[in-house]
Amino acid sequence: MRFFLLYILAIFLILTVFTIAPAMDYSTTCTECHGKGKVTCRTCWGMGGQVDCPKCDGKGRIGNEYCSQCSGTKYVKCPDCHGTAKVTCPKCGGSGKGGPCGTSGR
Repeated sequence: MRFFLLYILAIFLILTVFTIAPAMDYSTTCTECHGKGKVTCRTCWGMGGQVDCPKCDGKGRIGNEYCSQCSGTKYVKCPDCHGTAKVTCPKCGGSGKGGPCGTSGR
């Protein structure tokens, strides 16, 4: 009988420890940026933060002249990331934190 009561108590304690739901905590890591608050820019895809020049279509020249916007380099800074190749995470707003069950909490 004593063994049976200890057995029941042990099972109760184990179930109690493993079934207590964690509190709603918004400090979980964002699943999009993995807690960094920044993601790769989807305009330039991180390719040096540059995109084809819109004025010369990435050719570097307009007729016989060098393009005045890119100075003949064919590329300009990405308008979305401003040459950094990273943008603020759209899911967490740059906080790096997610909400319960992987949502942004917003």
